[in-house]
Amino acid sequence: DMNAGLRQLVEQIQATSKADFSAMSPRAFEDLVADILRAVGFSADKMPHRSDTEVDLRATYQRTDPFGSPETEVWLVQAKLYSHARVSIDAIRALAGALAVAPGYTRGLLVTNAQLTSVALEYVADLKRHPNLRLQVLDGMDLKRLLRQFPAVAERHFGGEAAESKPESGGDS
Repeated sequence: DMNAGLRQLVEQIQATSKADFSAMSPRAFEDLVADILRAVGFSADKMPHRSDTEVDLRATYQRTDPFGSPETEVWLVQAKLYSHARVSIDAIRALAGALAVAPGYTRGLLVTNAQLTSVALEYVADLKRHPNLRLQVLDGMDLKRLLRQFPAVAERHFGGEAAESKPESGGDS
């Protein structure tokens, strides 16, 4: 149905056009990331905030292995909201460090509204060569694609007064 397809496309474009990350606080961005993960099929819980950890959320994903047995993937998630900067290697290195001491086959996910620096992109590519350290990065383009895919999440966080006030002191989370 072409009309239904056009309506869906308009909804998706409207959802991302409202996405103003500069009006979000770091906590609101974490909530957005948790909602996106839930929309994709994860179960996500916030981690207690401590200064010695680079993990904001613990997410689990239920899937079935090739033999029909259920499996639970555990993901440690870092949500990084940037006001002006690009994602540096330090944010990725910190999450990789948390993964290195995590039990079993825990995976890592860094979600950001920004782009990665070229050095950070190279570092992520290097990490993918280590089979025991599974880390994925969703940058600003990936995040907007997901917001287009799940316009209800975008509306909940950017549709009016749902977004919290600007980040404190203009810093990055």
